[in-house]
Amino acid sequence: MILKTTDGGNIWIETYSLLNMSFYDICFTSINTGTVVGGGWNGTNEEGIILQTTDGGNHWGSCNNDLIGSFQGVDFIDVNNGVAVGNEYKNANYSISYGTILKTTDGGISWTILRTINGGVTSINEKQIGKLPDGYLLEQNYPNPFNPTTKIKFAIPKSSFINLKIYDILGREVATLINEDKPSGTYEETWNTANVSSGVYFYQLKSGNYIQTKKMILFK
Repeated sequence: MILKTTDGGNIWIETYSLLNMSFYDICFTSINTGTVVGGGWNGTNEEGIILQTTDGGNHWGSCNNDLIGSFQGVDFIDVNNGVAVGNEYKNANYSISYGTILKTTDGGISWTILRTINGGVTSINEKQIGKLPDGYLLEQNYPNPFNPTTKIKFAIPKSSFINLKIYDILGREVATLINEDKPSGTYEETWNTANVSSGVYFYQLKSGNYIQTKKMILFK
């Protein structure tokens, strides 16, 4: 459970609880905005959870979808950029474990899964699918309309700096899903809309001189 105090710790009030889950760490980037991480056993694997509040801890909403693992730590270097770390157990006797690292660049709205097995050199969880692509491609998101998550698949023919952003119907930036160098390949990114209202949105992929924009609909 999550508890909150407003009198220096004399009285604590429960603001959130979840059966079979444990919360391990919390980080606030402002008086109102905070993130909690944890996890629990779902009978087959560990199931991770990330929660976010925008009202000082009175209410909490899920920021992730289908995350496997138990997250023991979370930290932000500014209001947008943060990481969560933990582990993933593959069976009930806890004999097979993998370290897991998550990264966010939009204040915790969406998270990219990273992992390291070679002493700190990380690789993003979007795997290359099939042969190397012949050209740039931005596919229609799926599902569409969607709630609360949707997947965006794209391909790049050569290593380049990739920028994938979400905009609302007025052209205001809502989220940055990718803003970094990527090798040639086909990728899939998930956008979680826990703190976004219903409406029409646009996702735009930029790589060098290539720019492609597509429309999607969030229906809550």
